Amino acid sequence: MEAGDFQRARAAYQESLNLRERVLRNYPQSAEALRDVAYNLVMLGDTAMATRDVKRAQESYQRSLEVAQHLLRQTPTSKQALDIIRRLLQQNPQSLYLQHDLALAWMRTGAAP
Repeated sequence: MEAGDFQRARAAYQESLNLRERVLRNYPQSAEALRDVAYNLVMLGDTAMATRDVKRAQESYQRSLEVAQHLLRQTPTSKQALDIIRRLLQQNPQSLYLQHDLALAWMRTGAAP
């Protein structure tokens, strides 16, 4: 991919995130809205990593984790939160914090590692 492709992708993901956050503000208890925001943040982080913008990637991944944790607290059996945390752990396999959250999510959802 060309650098401009990543910039266009980032802009599209940012626009999508803005819309999804607006939906979440209107429906704060919506598990689907929480999931959509968290996934969108992961995609923003992935785009930032592809352009070697590590700081922006970390910020996006951290926000995504916070949303996924909120989703897990709100819906303890959420396989969506489990998927988000698993995806974030793939980006940072040494994170004990993520490993802890993933273990909790597995226990709550009954999903196998």
